[in-house]
Amino acid sequence: MKTHWRKFDYRKESLFQIISGLNKSIISLKTYQNENVWYDVLFLLEDSEPIYGLAFIAFQNYINGSISDLYEENKDRHKHYKINGNFEIYSRSSIELIISLANYIKHKEEKNLFPGTTEILDSFGLVVNENIIFCNCS
Repeated sequence: MKTHWRKFDYRKESLFQIISGLNKSIISLKTYQNENVWYDVLFLLEDSEPIYGLAFIAFQNYINGSISDLYEENKDRHKHYKINGNFEIYSRSSIELIISLANYIKHKEEKNLFPGTTEILDSFGLVVNENIIFCNCS
């Protein structure tokens, strides 16, 4: 991985290693599914959820750490979540979606998620109902 000497990202390699390892876990589960008839899509979904959750948490950590690296005063971290702009059809940014999904994964067992998390998920048509996210897409 070559980078310009003035644009070195100290966090990039560790994030790559984490995501690479998580991807290998998903591939392993898919192989297991192919080798075992009884291991259906529902088993795969249940077993892969924590893996995808860890990926979102790793991305969240990367984003927040990068913001801390770039800005000394980090009181309003959430304002930096909008820096890449919104999706064309949604009112929120991809960073806001990643942060909200990571927060959902970390706090889904609690009765009430942070209101900002559910608002952002709702804005993407993702509805939280009894610790499950489903798409309310039309």
